Amino acid sequence: MDIDRLIQDAHEFHLAGRSEEAEYAYKEVLQNQPKNYKIFNDLGNLYQEQGRYDEAVTQYQKAISLNPSFAPAYYNLAETYQDCGMAAEAIYCYKKALELNSALTGAYYNIGVMLNLQKKFDEAIDYFNKALQYEPHNAHIYNSIGVVLQEKGDSKSTKS
Repeated sequence: MDIDRLIQDAHEFHLAGRSEEAEYAYKEVLQNQPKNYKIFNDLGNLYQEQGRYDEAVTQYQKAISLNPSFAPAYYNLAETYQDCGMAAEAIYCYKKALELNSALTGAYYNIGVMLNLQKKFDEAIDYFNKALQYEPHNAHIYNSIGVVLQEKGDSKSTKS
């Protein structure tokens, strides 16, 4: 069996939205390469896209257990936790991903979003500013800072 071809097929099925075939191919790869942390991560992505969050979490955790230095698995686990409304877990995993790869702009951004929802406005702005260090021309980040500043101002006015 040509594992490289099977991995390529799994990715192509996944990109084409052929989820059942992708899942089967990923699992077939893992039967032959049970320590392939990247495939556990890819299978987690497939499950996350399908809203199968518990299964996604399990796959990301397997990837992390096989390679604790693999930042994408922490990032994807954080996104899954964020989708499930588990902000503390998500922030922890985003921060872990950033320890491993400080250029993950999306991690800074998503932490900022969650901190804003928690009304931690100054911390949110700090994280958005960190994201801007990597993407200084990203208008979406500037807009998010504006939203935080507006909400921060509104929360001050409602406290008086």
